[in-house]
Amino acid sequence: MADDFGYMVVALADLTVSIAAVAVFIKLVGVPAIKLAQKLLPGRHSEAQKS
Repeated sequence: MADDFGYMVVALADLTVSIAAVAVFIKLVGVPAIKLAQKLLPGRHSEAQKS
């Protein structure tokens, strides 16, 4: 039973670290990439908002 609890703690810690890593990745890579794409392709962004 202690092994089950330890496994659940490790799994929860892994999930927490994974979610935090995704949040950091989105902030550092995703948002700047979207902004760059909007600068390079301004017409496509405005067309997408209209429809």
